[in-house]
Amino acid sequence: MSNGFESLVDSLQSDYRLISKFLSNPQEILNTYKLSEEERDIFLNRDLDALTSLTGSRMVAEGALSGAHSSTCSCIVPLDSGNEGTKF
Repeated sequence: MSNGFESLVDSLQSDYRLISKFLSNPQEILNTYKLSEEERDIFLNRDLDALTSLTGSRMVAEGALSGAHSSTCSCIVPLDSGNEGTKF
């Protein structure tokens, strides 16, 4: 994972202006980061599995692709036992 990729993932978690611009014109935002062709394709195709693989975290990948977050944003992760989940 390149430094540009890490920086973009981090910014898509918290920079609301960047998130808005990315959702409107992802190509323009991607052009401002040093990314490999594979990394660019992951974002353009919104490939959650590939992004999860590169970041090592499904929650980080979902956060990077889901748009703006608030301070009360949370994620429910199902447990193996069935209907219950853990809130993060």
